[in-house]
Order: sequence, then C-alpha cells, then structure tokens
Amino acid sequence: MFEQADDDTLLVDGEASTLAVAAGQMLLEGDLGQLRAFLESANLAADEAAAMIYLKTIDRLDDHVTMQASVTEMLRRLEDARPSAKLLSFLLPRAERAVLPLPIIDDALSFARNYGANEGLLGQAYKAVRQRQRFRRNLAPRAAGVNFISLGMHCLPWTLVNRWGLRTPEQFVDELNPFCLATHRMPGVIKAIESDFSDYIAPDQITVVKSSSGRPVAMRRDRTAVWGHNQGAYWVADNCQALRENIQIKIEAFRQACRTGESVFLIGNCHDRYPDEALDFVPDLQRALRNMTGSDHNRIIITNQRADPPEKRLYHVDKYTSFFYCPYPDKNYTWFAPESADSDGGLVYERNYVRLLFGCLRRWGLLDVSATEKAG
Repeated sequence: MFEQADDDTLLVDGEASTLAVAAGQMLLEGDLGQLRAFLESANLAADEAAAMIYLKTIDRLDDHVTMQASVTEMLRRLEDARPSAKLLSFLLPRAERAVLPLPIIDDALSFARNYGANEGLLGQAYKAVRQRQRFRRNLAPRAAGVNFISLGMHCLPWTLVNRWGLRTPEQFVDELNPFCLATHRMPGVIKAIESDFSDYIAPDQITVVKSSSGRPVAMRRDRTAVWGHNQGAYWVADNCQALRENIQIKIEAFRQACRTGESVFLIGNCHDRYPDEALDFVPDLQRALRNMTGSDHNRIIITNQRADPPEKRLYHVDKYTSFFYCPYPDKNYTWFAPESADSDGGLVYERNYVRLLFGCLRRWGLLDVSATEKAG
C-alpha cells in the first residue's frame, strides 16, 4: 500500500565522506528541511554521494523546480567532474523523470556513451533512457495537444507519462496534483473531486500510521488516500501542517489542469476485470469531473496492472471511456525502481503501456500523425 517514488537505501557505501554519512543519517531520520539546508551549504560538486542524497531530498520535498535545475547543473558539469558510473546511472533516470529538455538529456547520453556505458547499471540506464528519448523525439509529438491528468490510484500514470516525454518540462512542475504521488481508492477520488476537496486534507480526517519501512506516514481515516511519497517527520509534524500546505498547492494545480487543453484522465491499478465486472464508478466520476472541467464528456483511460487480459487488452467502455490490461512482467517487477524499470522486461512493459495509451488517443482523434515529420 505504501508505494514510494524512490527507494529507501542510503546512497553511501564503501569509503563515504563525513558529509555523506551525516546527510544519510538525516535522510533516514526524515528531517528534510534541516537536511536540505545542511546540504545546500556544502560543496556538493566535490561529493557525489552527498549530491545524490541532495537530489533524493529535493524529490521527497516535491520541489520539482529545484529538481530540474539541480539535475541540469549536475549534467552540465559532467565533463569537468569526472563522475563515477554510479553517479551517471543515478542521474540519467532522474533526468527523464524530471522531463528535462531533450538537448540536455541528449548531451548526457552522448557523455555516457563516450564514457563506456555498456554494462552494469549504467549500461542498463543508458539503453533505457536512449529508447525512451527516441520515442519522445519521434512519436510523442503526435500527442502534444493532449493534457494527461493523473487520477491515481497509484503513481504509475504520473511517472510513466513523464518518463516517455508525454508531458512537457513545464507540466512536470505545474501539474503535480494530489493524485499523482499517493495511493488512492476510487470512492475517495470521486469524493475529493465532487466536493472540490472540501475535507480531503482536513486535520480531523487525517491520521498517522507507520509505513512498511517504519516511517510515519499520513493517511485519511477512511483509508481512501495514503500519502506514501511524503513519509517522515517533516511531513507529519504539527498535525501534518507541511503536508496540508503541500496538498493545497496540488489541489490548485489540479483545478487549473482540468481546464487546460485536451484533457485525458488516467487511472491506474484498477482491480475490476472488465468486461466481466462492470465499471460502476464511471458515471459518478464523470459527474464529479464535470464540476472541474465544465464538460459532460471527459475522456478517461483506466488500466488494470494485476490481471491477465480475458480476451484482448484494450476495451472501449463507452464513447469517452477506455480500459486496458497491462499486467506487470513478473511478480518481482517494481515499476518505480530503476533496476526494474530499466530492465529489458521493464522496457517491454512500458512500451506496451504507451502503445495502448496511443490506441485510446487514436480512437478519440487526438493523435497528430503529421507531427512525426515536424519533430524529425
């Protein structure tokens, strides 16, 4: 239930610097504000491990502007930094997760290729990022007019669309909404949207529990939302004040996104097995979305990641709703962990997801086929 956008391992091993050891301990303790100030006062250019911990800290603080700027800066100084393979294999996936501009990622890939990216985690990261960015350059422009809005119910619809370049660098910053990096249940999603988030993050609706790693994490008392990405003392202190302020910003981002461009709402981790099981929540979700978009006909794509397809993968539920099966490649697959996501099986899985996504867009006439030539 407590999926996270990143793993919990310390990025210090072997002969770690005093700075990295201290930062690693602070990261485990969860005092993100103090840790950020501590690292920003240090010379991160001279300490790879501390620099990686800094990026993890910024990620956990949901500061996407600083994330983009920091990864860009680290990539631009690669020629002078003489980085390790470990740092390169750490930076490449984060560059595409942060939807950095194509030229910046291209330069990083060129550096990795000249570095000798042909084996280990670096070789795996290089291969995966190169494939995704090739898609981003050649095929993603066909969907440039589409505004993908995640409705949860886990983080996959946010993360995969970013990795494959189907959001812009600006959307990565501006459209981080409450459903992107949290775990939800559909009744909670519908209630939140229908009520314009009136009590979604109200103090009397929140309780604090322990995650699987033992960290404090906030969840709604009705168990319809768990903010697993925002774990630790920083987020739950003072009756979850930092979390509540963070969510208010995301709520406004959701409101704005719902009235921008050709919106397509993405739902992942649906357990219903359509068509054998009816998607009874769809009419209620449509009514709730009407309050945000002003439209009676909102395009919705629902995916099931757990079950094998009964007959075919893609189904059209009604004129504005599509459903597809995209089961994980194996029981050990963890889509938010680079070692899984960048594996051969992980890439096949993600390509299938994007291919099915494009099948839905094609049905709605939202793909600009001529954009491939324009992008070339």
